[in-house]
Formats: sequence, structure tokens, C-alpha cells
Amino acid sequence: MAVLFAKAMGCSVTAYSTSMAKAELAKQLGADEYIVSTDAAAMAPAAEDPKIDVLIVTINQTADPSKVREGICL
Repeated sequence: MAVLFAKAMGCSVTAYSTSMAKAELAKQLGADEYIVSTDAAAMAPAAEDPKIDVLIVTINQTADPSKVREGICL
């Protein structure tokens, strides 16, 4: 739902996940990009040129904040 709302507000949306399993769904919902967060090569451009103004985390476990910050600039 977050992807739908962000697209409706005119945002550019990048979806992050730990695998490619949700890539098609994310694209169908309107994500402009899909990045596998466990792939260091895929995360490298986000670290070099961070474009995140808002980050919505929707995981079902406690996240290590340092892992989130590795690929983005908060």
C-alpha cells in the first residue's frame, strides 16, 4: 500500500527487499525501481547517490538500523 500512496502523491518510488520474490508485485504497484538489499552491487549506487527523502520500513522483524544505513544516507 505504501507504494500506491507514494505514487499517488507523485513520488519516485524505489522498493527494497532481500530477494527478487516481490519484484513483479512492486512493479505492478508502481515502483520505479526494485533493489535487492542483500546484493552489495545493487546497493552500491544508492550509497553513492542517495535519493531517499522518506523511508518506510515494513518488515516483520526487528531491523538492525546500521544495516539500513549502509546503503542509504539518512
